[in-house]
Formats: sequence, structure tokens, C-alpha cells
Amino acid sequence: MNRWEEVRELCEAALAVATGARSIGLTVLTTLSGRAALREGDAALAATRLAQAEKALSNDPAPYAAALADQLGAELAFVENRVPEAFERTRRALAALAALPAPADRAIAGVELAKFALSANAQEWVRAGDWLEQSAALFATLGTTGAASAPWRPSSSGRGARAPRRRPPPAIAT
Repeated sequence: MNRWEEVRELCEAALAVATGARSIGLTVLTTLSGRAALREGDAALAATRLAQAEKALSNDPAPYAAALADQLGAELAFVENRVPEAFERTRRALAALAALPAPADRAIAGVELAKFALSANAQEWVRAGDWLEQSAALFATLGTTGAASAPWRPSSSGRGARAPRRRPPPAIAT
């Protein structure tokens, strides 16, 4: 069982027990369940979880949970090839996380969203490189092992970015 399978299993169990209850914590679990479902190829469940989270946030706005909902929305939009929406939701999610005392969450979100953008073959892949550079800088600030050298750097030829030289640190690998 991989980590995302574990996340989905734990979130689904917690959400099943909390039927009818509402809290910011449950909204966060709902977004994590959706993100896990997406990684297992279940875009329908991810869309359902996104709708549930957005409904909960319409009644009780919470900046951190809203940022995670935008992250899920961006990932889903990349998977469904709704690229302009994906970039807008990515922008909102990263900006919201930057406004909070959540640099590790923002760094991880930048890496995760870049992976989705690159998988979607989004034409504006340079943005994904920017997200990776920003994430690497945040990881370096946090003292995360291996973050001092960015996994995505512009090439010396001036023809754009080149592929990552190594895998992301284990803490952010999926």
C-alpha cells in the first residue's frame, strides 16, 4: 500500500464516522480524500470531494482549508485538461498558502502541482519550473535535506528549463 492509498483509507474512515458533522478539520480531510482519489485514478470521487469541500467552505470560510480545496481543484482541472482553470486555481492555492504561516505546505503544493502540470503537458510548463524553484527555495529556508539545489533549473543554453536532475526529497515523493 502506498502513502496515498493510506491517506485515502484513513480519510474515508474518518469521514464515514463523521457523517453529518461539519468542521474545518473534516473539510481538510475531505480535500485530502479527493487528492488521494485522484492519484488512484478516481476523478469522479475527487470531483465529489471537491464539491463537498467547497460547499462546506461556503458556510464556514477557512483560509487553510480553502487553499487545500483550490489545490485539489487545480489537480483535478489538470487531470481533466482544463488548463486555464488549473493555472488559476494553482495561483490561488499557492498565494493563499503563502499568506499563511505554512511554508512547508506551500513548498509541497508547488511540487505536487508542478507534477500535475507537467503530466498534463500544459503549454505553459515554464510556470511549473517557477513553482519548483520557489518550492526549492522554501525547502532550503526550512532546512529540508536535499533542498539546497533546485530540482528544476534553467539551462545554460538559454533555451528554457531542463528536466529535473534528481528525484524530490522522500518527504514529498508520491
